[in-house]
Amino acid sequence: MSRSSSVTSHTLAAVLAIAAASSSACLNFDPFGCQEDTQCDAQAMGRCEAVGYCSYPDLACIDTGYRYEDGAGDGLGGQCVGVEVAGTDTDGTTTTAMTDPDPETSLDSGSTTMVDPTTGSDDEPTTGDACGGAGQACCAGDGCDAGLSCNDGLCGCVQAIAVGNRHTCAIKLDGNVQCWGANDLGQLASAEPPMSPTPVDIPGFGGALAATALYARNHTCALTGDDTLWCWGDNASQKASVIDPSPVVLIPGQATWAVPAAAAGVGGSHTCVGRGMGQAPTCWGDNGSGQLSGMEVPPGPAIVPGGFEPFVVALGDAHTCMSTLMGDLYCWGDNGNGQIGADPVTTPSLSVPQVVGVPPIGTLATGAQHTCVTVGSEVQCFGRNNMGQLGNGTNVDAFTPSAAMFPPGAGVVAQLVAGADQTCAVMAAGELYCWGGNQNGELLLEPDKMGEDGFALTPRLIEVGFDVAQIATGSTHTCALSTAGQVLCWGANDQGQIGDGTVTDALEPTPAQITCP
Repeated sequence: MSRSSSVTSHTLAAVLAIAAASSSACLNFDPFGCQEDTQCDAQAMGRCEAVGYCSYPDLACIDTGYRYEDGAGDGLGGQCVGVEVAGTDTDGTTTTAMTDPDPETSLDSGSTTMVDPTTGSDDEPTTGDACGGAGQACCAGDGCDAGLSCNDGLCGCVQAIAVGNRHTCAIKLDGNVQCWGANDLGQLASAEPPMSPTPVDIPGFGGALAATALYARNHTCALTGDDTLWCWGDNASQKASVIDPSPVVLIPGQATWAVPAAAAGVGGSHTCVGRGMGQAPTCWGDNGSGQLSGMEVPPGPAIVPGGFEPFVVALGDAHTCMSTLMGDLYCWGDNGNGQIGADPVTTPSLSVPQVVGVPPIGTLATGAQHTCVTVGSEVQCFGRNNMGQLGNGTNVDAFTPSAAMFPPGAGVVAQLVAGADQTCAVMAAGELYCWGGNQNGELLLEPDKMGEDGFALTPRLIEVGFDVAQIATGSTHTCALSTAGQVLCWGANDQGQIGDGTVTDALEPTPAQITCP
């Protein structure tokens, strides 16, 4: 324990001791009760529930969209409104409280049929009444049904997501992979149907072949626990598989020559892996701009020269960037907009890795023709900027890294991602900031909001209503994994890439119909 935390704990103990010894009525540790909505003003749109406690908007609470404040009594603190929770009276007996104040939702007997928001099933959960199932509150002892995990008070079954150009994929806790959206290029690892607005299983994963990471564009690659990379989908220039020359790979294929794949990335025209253990990284696919490096004839595989071992691999449409464990950044390939950190007039492309002139970086993300990194507390970007992809307040391309202009107090960046024309950052406290293109609502900017409904030149706080654990964005849509393990998407949905069972565009975070567990 640090000295500061030690002092804090001792101070808190002293305050509690004084409070316990005092007979004054000034200190009241009882739960705050309410009689009307105006008393629930700690957050916007607060309301007083019929049970006498305040609740506030939270999209992670699927049934009602509201969550009780942490200080609510009767075991309701932090629970979603509409979820039944068990509590203990002062005499030690167990009681049950319904967090749904609407009597119309309860049967005459006082019981309520809870519908699983993911599966649509009204089957009772196996580990308790109205708790432990997907999207439900965790049971006593942070318990969830088999195949689910308790996160932020709710049970979920997703550990990671990836967004392609027109499809979305997720890894479940058991290592299985589900995808939804466009399938015209085999994105769903099958010949039919041409698209699916609901998640479908990708064959072969789970059990001994559990997926641990996902990467997606028009083709998808999954890294498994044995550090093997499996790819399927669009195989133009054999970017999904140099072994299979067919235009589309319908069954996830193993890149046996690239084992182990300690890190990986997929681009618009190529794929790369960092193989670890002192081995040079390897790339395959199109090499029209030198993105595979060297003079290799496509589709490769091409061994990347330079003697560095990549820690992070990130690919654009036709450029490649990799960073080392020490924070050195290497980029090469297409430089038409300065996306590899060199003057595009003198260096329109580069076929060998070059060190980009930035201080040691933390993380790395690449869009179609732009690149962003974290440098200390800053996000620095370079490349194409016609839609504000760089976040520096202009729409002028730049080959010199410039800082994205976050508002004061935005916090520390925990995750950085880039789509075709947009960039997003998840902060350490769970807030989401995005900038760049918004033509399809991928930034959730309202029409004409601040006069820029089509783009944002600087990072904007995106109000999604929940804490974000992971963000992923593609060409026309964005998805987030909440800290509760739920996948919610927004933006274009013409190919079912939102995953809600429709092809209607989503202008607010919309839950994907992932089957749990």
